[in-house]
Amino acid sequence: MNLYRLLAHEHGLRVDKLMSSLILRDWRAREARDMGDYPKHPFPEIPVEMWTLEEAWTFLRERVKLHQAAREGTYPPCSDDDRWMQQPSWAVQKPGAKRAYRVFNSQFKANQFQAQAGAQYIVVHRPGENIRCARYCPVVSWCTQAKALGVTKEEVPE
Repeated sequence: MNLYRLLAHEHGLRVDKLMSSLILRDWRAREARDMGDYPKHPFPEIPVEMWTLEEAWTFLRERVKLHQAAREGTYPPCSDDDRWMQQPSWAVQKPGAKRAYRVFNSQFKANQFQAQAGAQYIVVHRPGENIRCARYCPVVSWCTQAKALGVTKEEVPE
């Protein structure tokens, strides 16, 4: 949206604020009434932070450089955010249970809790996952970073 603002500015148009208008297709009136943080209507407008024109130009120049480098075969590695990285966790649950009683992001804390909870609970390791790579990336089969991370294409039923 900030690049649209930059484009408008370059054509002599002034933009005072940026808003994103959403359509919440699965919105429910009951949840809007009962839940404090649920959107109050199905068509919310969300304000978008407006960059300075200098910030927008800097961002645009960097993106163009990335695309030019990609044409030459040089790709920067995807960040954890780019890959929708889900960190590993440890679940404390009863054997055979579908759901965990508690989930921890450290094995030590999970083991401590399990020791206090009793012998009827076990600690189950849930490995981290690169969700976007495994489920949504169209080039994961050729990606050297994904191969180094051990990501394989996950077939998602439609």
